Amino acid sequence: MRKARASGYLPGILLLLFTVITGCLGLEVSDIEGPSVVMNGSQAQLVLDCKYDFTEENEKNGLVVKWYFKRKPFPVYQWIPPNKPQVLGILKGRLNLDYEVSADEFSKHRALAIINPTTELSGEYTCWISTFNSEHVKRKMLTIYAPPSEMTLTYYKPRMDTVAVTCRAEGVFPAPDIAIFRSSPSVRKNVIEGAKVERQVVPGRSLSNITIELEAFDYDLDAENMFECVLTIPGTDFKMQKEILYFPEPPTTTTTTTTTTTTTTTTTPPTTNLSVPFEEDEDVEVKADNDNDALENAKPQVAESVTSGAGRQVVGSLLLVSILPVLFDYLRHH
Repeated sequence: MRKARASGYLPGILLLLFTVITGCLGLEVSDIEGPSVVMNGSQAQLVLDCKYDFTEENEKNGLVVKWYFKRKPFPVYQWIPPNKPQVLGILKGRLNLDYEVSADEFSKHRALAIINPTTELSGEYTCWISTFNSEHVKRKMLTIYAPPSEMTLTYYKPRMDTVAVTCRAEGVFPAPDIAIFRSSPSVRKNVIEGAKVERQVVPGRSLSNITIELEAFDYDLDAENMFECVLTIPGTDFKMQKEILYFPEPPTTTTTTTTTTTTTTTTTPPTTNLSVPFEEDEDVEVKADNDNDALENAKPQVAESVTSGAGRQVVGSLLLVSILPVLFDYLRHH
């Protein structure tokens, strides 16, 4: 019983295999020829050619060529020979419909001829070919990139012992990658980890701005440092770089400036009237004139000194006068 059922399924399986094999042999898309990466505004016309082959003449019956963008369900291009091609969606007004890739009436309008390709046309393109007997699909990724309209690398010192390095790029598509490297006589080119990255999409456009900033201490750097900012765009070979030299200022040691005040005490030996020079006497008199109290104290001292010397002289004179009569009387009697 089971053998009878199995033998009944066999013709159907063979028919399915035959259909698949003949269908695959009847139509095949070999490749989508055209560039994968293009710079924005660099080409007047970009061609994506969906190359297919027929193994049998009857496979041309019911031929339909369709192109899809970013796997959306609605085609952006359709061609059914011998009619003219139709353009829909994002490619409307962006194709050269007179372009013919070959003279064959079943192949001449199979390609997309994009006029002045720009960034919004980046994405995956799907070529879908079908006939009454078979169909085949091929996909290709196209990147139309926009390099930075401006890229700058600067540094400033937020504090005396630190440096902040900032790299900024504007008007890039698609979203780029960015990094800062440092090299010096003692350090090979090395990426700096922990940098802060900010991304911003330009309103109403697919372009983006990107900024990377890092801060480093001067004591972690060498006497001469080369900072290098490198920007790359994923899916392309594009790379842009900027370099800047930085020389740290000499380390400012916040040393406690100990101001040592040296007080020199000049000890003047005590002087007597006999050893004091005349000039010092004049200084004393000048100072005394400027200070009334000092003047009053100094004058009595000088006056007292003069009075004592004169008194001794007077006493000596009186003593001599009193002795002279006695001396004369003595000499007269003897």
